[in-house]
Amino acid sequence: MAITPVPDLPVLGSAPSTTDMANFDTRSDAFLPQLKPWGDVLKAIGDATKANALSANGDAAIALAAQAGAQAAAAQAAAGSGSSKWAAGNYNDGATVWSPIDYMGYRKRGTGASATDPSADAAGWAPLTPKVAPTAVMSAGFNAVAGGWYPVDTSAGGFTIPFPATASNGSQITLYDATRTWPTNPAVVNPQGKKVGGLAENFICNTKGRTLTFTFVAALGDWSVQ
Repeated sequence: MAITPVPDLPVLGSAPSTTDMANFDTRSDAFLPQLKPWGDVLKAIGDATKANALSANGDAAIALAAQAGAQAAAAQAAAGSGSSKWAAGNYNDGATVWSPIDYMGYRKRGTGASATDPSADAAGWAPLTPKVAPTAVMSAGFNAVAGGWYPVDTSAGGFTIPFPATASNGSQITLYDATRTWPTNPAVVNPQGKKVGGLAENFICNTKGRTLTFTFVAALGDWSVQ
């Protein structure tokens, strides 16, 4: 976390008082010129405090993403224990294997032959747990991918996030308001021809501090939102 130094607030001299009229003018002349520099330092303290808070919040978002990735990995390990390495051949419906390409676990969709590694065959195999890909904080428009967990920073302005033009059933994408600025600078999801929450239009993320998980329902061509 990058720390912005916080300046010390200077101590003001004695303020003029109507109880000491003999020295009122002298103290006023000495006191008033101190106010603007003092106010400038006070503003600098506020700016530094805000910058440090945003930096800490961004680091927390990355930590949450890493935690989600670790939990998904643990779930994969538990679900895939006892699974065999995939090889081309015939598999029964529900059979579990692990892929020699990405080492993730998969479950067979229907009984039949399998000639393509499960990591590249979404029609024939379902991941045992949703893939989670923690990322750095995203502060500009980017193309989201299935399995992505994205802390989103819109503090400098809102931007558009295109979702995949094609997605397999059950694919998930998670967006998190890392800087709590969605109400003023929304993140906009472009579903690229699909629906979001039943509507064939862009989805506006504008709720402060929300974590939104989008799950694709292939039969409806729709990203459901939670």
